Amino acid sequence: MVSQFRAKAAHYINTNGVGRILRNDGYMQKVINGWKAFEMAHERMLVPTPYFFEALHYVNKAKKLQAASLAGKRVPKVGDPLMEAIPIYNTVERRYAGFSNVPELLWYGHNAPKFVIEGSSSNTRKPAGLKPWRQRDMKDEHYLEMWLYITLAHRLTGSGASFEDDHGFRNNRIIHMQEVGGDLNAMAQFLGDYPSPIFTSIGNQIPPFPPMGGREYLKVIAPVFVERIATTLTEMARITGGPMGIKPAVDTVLSIHKSMGCKQFKFVFTAWVMDMAEYLPHLVDPNSDCYHGKNAIEAMNICFTRLPTMKLQDFYDTATRLFADVTGTKPMDVEDASPGCDLVRWIENYVPKKGFDHVHRDGIYNGSSLIWPHGRQPE
Repeated sequence: MVSQFRAKAAHYINTNGVGRILRNDGYMQKVINGWKAFEMAHERMLVPTPYFFEALHYVNKAKKLQAASLAGKRVPKVGDPLMEAIPIYNTVERRYAGFSNVPELLWYGHNAPKFVIEGSSSNTRKPAGLKPWRQRDMKDEHYLEMWLYITLAHRLTGSGASFEDDHGFRNNRIIHMQEVGGDLNAMAQFLGDYPSPIFTSIGNQIPPFPPMGGREYLKVIAPVFVERIATTLTEMARITGGPMGIKPAVDTVLSIHKSMGCKQFKFVFTAWVMDMAEYLPHLVDPNSDCYHGKNAIEAMNICFTRLPTMKLQDFYDTATRLFADVTGTKPMDVEDASPGCDLVRWIENYVPKKGFDHVHRDGIYNGSSLIWPHGRQPE
C-alpha cells in the first residue's frame, strides 16, 4: 500500500508543478501521508493544491503540541522550529486557543484543561474560589443570561488578544466582572465603569458601536440584547426539540441586533455563537457548519481550487468539513484554529512583535517543504 501511495505521490508531484515551489526534499512523505485525505477531497468535488498536504502536516504537528500543552509537558520536538518556539501554533481545537482562555477558566475553574499561556505569568489570573459555570444550571434563565453576557463581553472587548506573552488576557476584565455577583445588570455596570482599559483590538475587529460608545453599549444595550437572545434560542430549542445550527443562530443574532437599531457585528457575533456551541450545545449545535472569517477563507483558498460548478459558500463548507473529518475536529475548530486562521500565520512564518525577544527570528522558520510568496520567508 505504501509503495502504491509513493507511486501516486510521485506522479502528483511531477504533474502539478510542485518542483517550481519545492523548498526541501520532505514533501514526498507528506504527500504519501496525506493521500487518503487527498482521495476523500476528490470524492467531495474538491481539488487540493500542493499546499493541502502542508496543511495536513501542520495539523498533525499542532495536535502533538496541543496534547503536550494540555498534559503540562515540555514542548516536544516536532521538526518545526517555528511551531516549537511560538505557542500560538499549539492549537487544534478553538477552545484551547489563547482567545478562549478566559471562558475556559470561568467554565471549568481549576479543572480547565488549559489555563495558562506557556512561559507567561497568566497563571496568576486563575479564578480563586469561584464556582465553575459548568456546575450551574444553564437552563436556568438567570444563569444563562449571565453566561451569555460574559462571553459576549469577552468577544466584544477583543477576547484579550495580543499574540504576545499575555495573549488571551490583554486588558481583559471579564474574570473580575463576574466577581461582583448579583445579576446581569450588576456585571454590566461593573464592566462599563471599569477605571482602566477594557478593549484590545490586536488581531480582532472591535465593532463600530452606536453613537453612545462601547462602554455605554455594554451597560445599556448588551444586557437587553442578551435577554432577547436567551429567550429566543431557548424557545427555538423547545419548539424544534434540538439546537440550532451555528449559521442559523448567527443569522438570528444579527437580525435581533439589527431590530434594536444596531449594526450587524458579524465577525464578533460568529465567535460568540461558536462559544454557545462550545458551552451550550443544547442551544447551538457544535458540529454544524459555520461562517468563515478572512483568514479561514484565505486558508481554504490556499489548500483548494474551487470548481466553477460549486457555489462559494458550499466550497468553504465542504472544504472545512473535510478537514474536520480528517483531523477529528469540528468545523468551528477548523475555521477558528487549525488549519484555518493558524495556517495562514504559519505559512507566512509569523512571529509576534513583542514578548519573544528570546527567539532568534532569523533562525526560526516553519517546516514547510514549499515556497510561499508572502510573509517572512527564509532566503
